Formats: sequence, structure tokens, C-alpha cells
Amino acid sequence: MKNKLGKIITFLVAAMLGTIFFIFTGCQYGEGNNDANEEQKIELTLNNFEQYLSIDKTVTDSGSLAGGSYRYVSYKVTIYGAIDGLYQDCVLYYKIGNGEEREIKLNVAGYATFNYTKVNGNDLTYTKAGGTILL
Repeated sequence: MKNKLGKIITFLVAAMLGTIFFIFTGCQYGEGNNDANEEQKIELTLNNFEQYLSIDKTVTDSGSLAGGSYRYVSYKVTIYGAIDGLYQDCVLYYKIGNGEEREIKLNVAGYATFNYTKVNGNDLTYTKAGGTILL
């Protein structure tokens, strides 16, 4: 009986020492290197937005007007952040054909959605991108 009790006590002491070792070791590594704790930033630009955003375009409607003189296609565009991070003040600007420039603001996850319609081939082009992605 004494032998079993001794083994149980030895096991419990070893388990507690192991737990304490892992707790203190983890705390030491978290405080040691300030460079690893600094936030990394990526500036979103027109040159790199396709790398950091996933853009999905779906046709929602199409047809013709004025006896077939004008063809139109309507789209729903969904934007997703392609990397894990906080999308801070991220904005995409776009034009349809020679129309006015419009903006779409992304939420902190890099998500946004909008609809547009093109007539006779005047398609959407992205003109500017801005904001910061915090990793």
C-alpha cells in the first residue's frame, strides 16, 4: 500500500513541476522579444490590391433595351480580405466606362459588396486603392 501511495505522490509532484515549468517558459518567451510583438503593416495600393483582396463578380441580370440597340449586364461584386489581418480604412475606387469615380469601403475583415450595371461593354475598372492591413 505504501508503495502505491509513494508512486501517486511522485506522479503528482512531477506533474505539478512540469506544469510550472511550461507556464514560466511560455511567459519568458512572450516578454523577451519586442520586435516580434510589433504590428506589421501593409499599405493597400492599386498595384497590390488584387494580392490582398479576393474579388468575386456574379451576373444578376442581363438584357437589351431600345429594340436591341443597348445591351446591359448587371453584376453583384463581393470583396473578401484574402489574408488574415485588420483591414483599417481600406477603400477601393472604381469607374464604369467614362462615368464618375465611386468608392467602396471595406470593413475590418476586408469585406464589402456592391452592384453595378454596364451598358454596351462599358465595364468596371479600379482606379485607386488605399488603407492599411495590420497583420
